[in-house]
Amino acid sequence: MGARLTLSGVNLSFGGVDVLKDVGFDVEPGSILGLVGPNGAGKTSLFNCISGHYRPSSGSIRINGDEVLGKAPANLVRHGLARTFQHPALQLQASVLDNVLLGGHTRLPGDPLVWLAFAITQLLGHAVMFCFDWIVACAVFYSTESWGLAVARAGIATFFSGMLIPLAIMPDGLRTLAMVLPFSQVVYLPISVLSGLTALSELPRIWLIQLAYLAILLVLSRVIFRRATRVITVQGG
Repeated sequence: MGARLTLSGVNLSFGGVDVLKDVGFDVEPGSILGLVGPNGAGKTSLFNCISGHYRPSSGSIRINGDEVLGKAPANLVRHGLARTFQHPALQLQASVLDNVLLGGHTRLPGDPLVWLAFAITQLLGHAVMFCFDWIVACAVFYSTESWGLAVARAGIATFFSGMLIPLAIMPDGLRTLAMVLPFSQVVYLPISVLSGLTALSELPRIWLIQLAYLAILLVLSRVIFRRATRVITVQGG
């Protein structure tokens, strides 16, 4: 759902010359509004007022009912307002992804508690994956296909962690399976905390599940490791 933009009585003047006079209109969520006029009519000046680059002499600019007149462009982004220019200034030495990510910092949370929760969730996720990889490493003792096991592990981890395809757009069955497997613990869960998809109130339950997962994998890894060392001893004579 988009934001509702409302302008009423917006006026702008430079040195006694009226550039905008009593401008007002509504842009409903999901709609597209075009602004047409000859050169010098004030189209760019109006966009500058809406995007925070100019401060109108008077009037009101609201986004979803919140007054945003006079706010800086960086603050307007948090209200869902962004602007593209006729001549975009790209960082040509950077990749396309790097240029897109330049604006991503505006979506990052500013609450230290969220970053702390993200760090704890990721730390527990890496601990879970360490135990899982330990089990996979011990499984190599039972097979001569160590390279095949490594490739299979990497492929499955990439797919079910959400790195290749976001879990949110997976079919329900695949998403449920991905959440059961340990790979989502190190990518999807921490990112969902950082992006706000997972509320802080849900974290105690998630951390409890991660700790239970970690305990089970620790016990299982020790059992498999002891069995694997006995296999090595027997085969080694």
